[in-house]
Amino acid sequence: SRLVAVNPRFLHEPECRFAASVRTNSTSTFRILNSLFSIFCLQLLILQRFYSCSPAIPMILKDRRGRGISHKILFASVLLALISLIAAAQTTIDSEKSIMTVHVFKAGLFSAFGHEHEIRAPIQQGSFNEAHPAVELTVDARKLRVIDKEISEKDRAQVQQDMLGPKVLDSEKFPEIRFHSTTVDRLGEGKWLVTGDLTLHGQARPVKVNVEAQNGRYKGTAELKQKDFGITPITVGGGAVKVKNELRVEFDIVGGAAR
Repeated sequence: SRLVAVNPRFLHEPECRFAASVRTNSTSTFRILNSLFSIFCLQLLILQRFYSCSPAIPMILKDRRGRGISHKILFASVLLALISLIAAAQTTIDSEKSIMTVHVFKAGLFSAFGHEHEIRAPIQQGSFNEAHPAVELTVDARKLRVIDKEISEKDRAQVQQDMLGPKVLDSEKFPEIRFHSTTVDRLGEGKWLVTGDLTLHGQARPVKVNVEAQNGRYKGTAELKQKDFGITPITVGGGAVKVKNELRVEFDIVGGAAR
């Protein structure tokens, strides 16, 4: 969460001072907000001096008691402009080009006879913001598809049925997979460590996603454990062939239109 508190009396001071407190985990976000407030503060000082010396001040700037209310209008304009500038950097995710891929690994005494699985689904909706680091995305669990090429169509259909059924995801009961970032740490040029809450199988858990920008796309990778989300890995033959608890989830995100 972020808190910005502004002392409205700064509009009456000749040096246009203001008191603001910002609580954030992102140093870059603080710098952006600080710069924007400084610019608007200077604009307000200019406008206030103009109004105070201009003989043609509109009557709308007076309330019923004859007191000046120009500062209220200007203060509201500052807040609206600030919100607009931050929102302008918000980009929606192109749902037709953005996908989530899950890699499921095999284990057990006879794991050589089992198969590793690759599962894919389109990212239904979401948005990200580089200027004010944040990301949100949603996947419809019912659209997850097993795309293994090493198994027969019959076996692939069975794997998918087990995956979507009550034994694993129970997608009819829990149709939504959702991720919402809480903090974003810049690791270098075009690289971030995104920490957020992942909701899967009706349970929300904190996860860390390594994200890298590549040719206009954002590719993220996260390691998960099925049991953390109340899912019991499938076993066959009394455990001779089973699925590992650990999963690897990959996100391939393409930006669409800016909001």
